Amino acid sequence: QLCSCSTTMSTTALHALLLLSLLSCSSARSSSEWAKRSIYQVVTDRFATSDLSSPACDTAAGKYCGGTFQGLQGKLDYVKGMGFNAIWISPVVENTDNGYHGYWAKNIFSINSHFGTAAELKSLVKACHDADIWVMVDVVANHVGPQSPGAATNDFSSYMPFNSPDHFHSFCEISQNDWDTMNQYDIEHCRLANLPDLNQDNDFVRTTLKKWIQNLVEEFGFDGIRIDTVAEVDKQFWAEFAEAAGVFATGEVLNGDPTYTYAYADSVGSVLDYPLFFPLRDAFMDRSDMHTFSSKLDELSTAAASHGKQGILPAFVDNHDNRRFLCHTAGVQSNDWTLLKNALAVVLLGKHIPVVYYGTEQGFTGCDDPSNREALFGKYDTSSLLYSFLVHMHAARTMAEDHASFFDHSPVTCVTDSPSSVFAASRGSMLLVANNFGSDAQEHEVVVQLPPSFPAHVTFVDLLGDPSASEGLSVENGKVTVRVSNGQPRVLVPRDWVIPPSPPLPPPSASVGMQGRGVVA
Repeated sequence: QLCSCSTTMSTTALHALLLLSLLSCSSARSSSEWAKRSIYQVVTDRFATSDLSSPACDTAAGKYCGGTFQGLQGKLDYVKGMGFNAIWISPVVENTDNGYHGYWAKNIFSINSHFGTAAELKSLVKACHDADIWVMVDVVANHVGPQSPGAATNDFSSYMPFNSPDHFHSFCEISQNDWDTMNQYDIEHCRLANLPDLNQDNDFVRTTLKKWIQNLVEEFGFDGIRIDTVAEVDKQFWAEFAEAAGVFATGEVLNGDPTYTYAYADSVGSVLDYPLFFPLRDAFMDRSDMHTFSSKLDELSTAAASHGKQGILPAFVDNHDNRRFLCHTAGVQSNDWTLLKNALAVVLLGKHIPVVYYGTEQGFTGCDDPSNREALFGKYDTSSLLYSFLVHMHAARTMAEDHASFFDHSPVTCVTDSPSSVFAASRGSMLLVANNFGSDAQEHEVVVQLPPSFPAHVTFVDLLGDPSASEGLSVENGKVTVRVSNGQPRVLVPRDWVIPPSPPLPPPSASVGMQGRGVVA
């Protein structure tokens, strides 16, 4: 009996250890932990093929080009090399025809065979975790894929498991006027882009979606979810859905009004920071007044903090739904890599979760969907200017955390003598000086007034220049004068972070001391 009792206790202890392990994993992926991650977003079909070949990909055709889970797994070193420690992948479920992007669900219980098998997806997630890369999966619970050509609007027989008319809202389409007037009823009950709109008030639909997301996360070990089309479903459903997922969740609300958009974060947990996206593009892509941008950033910081979400809203300069930063726009030639670098610096060093869209590091210039979903096949140049820039920016984040608890500090906007073209902000002992002069600009001297809390008597070095250069930038009377050349951003840190002071000489021993005075030992 002693042996039997011992065995029982051992099994119980094992179960306890397993439970603690699961709780530990969950804790490690909380919102506060995600706040320290940097996300690389991929369109799975366009990132890498299984054999790393480079087939032709016509983005205008809107068809599959061959990217797979295996291909992504084979290029994790490329992602990790830039400094990213999280990836956001496309929705993984089976889609209707030509759903290469993943947003046209046909059977939510089946994995998209174009991307690979369930086993290959699990292998990808495991490889990511082995490399300390967290995986955020995109999910859709608002709609399914388009109906077959010629099908009646109430024929849902080809979908699984939602194959009955009562699983969907009655046919109507969201109009532009609905968006303009924020007609929330129609936004939540009508079709977006004529995609059949799920009825989450139906018990079967609601229960099935929550059980599905719980199982999806548990089976594949995802660390977070990005939820598509959040404004199109009521907030209470999202609160239940996010709770069922059990991991960090962020949602897409494509609206620049912080009052409207951030309110969804109360239900989902987080939202993509579209209220920042629009003024960021205005300031750096269209070169609008930087003082206005600084004021807006302070306003958004206050608004996010009022919801308890400061630091956990993903920020970005472009993505699969919006034209790339380097696209030419309405008479403004914005394919200036220097302007992009400045915008990326704000995203990577601000108080939010940075997201960088694949291809940015190779200078992709695609405009509106589908042109902005180019294939990266064969273009994995780790020596490219923007790839190297992202390496340096992530190194700056790591250095700041190692020396000054970077993530515990909030950015403080600084006053400059060039408010229309320069944005400066300190975060702990780090100083970012960004601008929208552009690459053709002459050298400018910018005086930055540092906040009272900034350490005095600091000598800076620029992490984007030569940190071993003998010339430093010193704080005098609470100010520092920064030279900006060719519109390049500057990331300044205390010199001793980069070049530690020489250790003091050891005190002389007694015998050495006496010999030095002419005394014979």
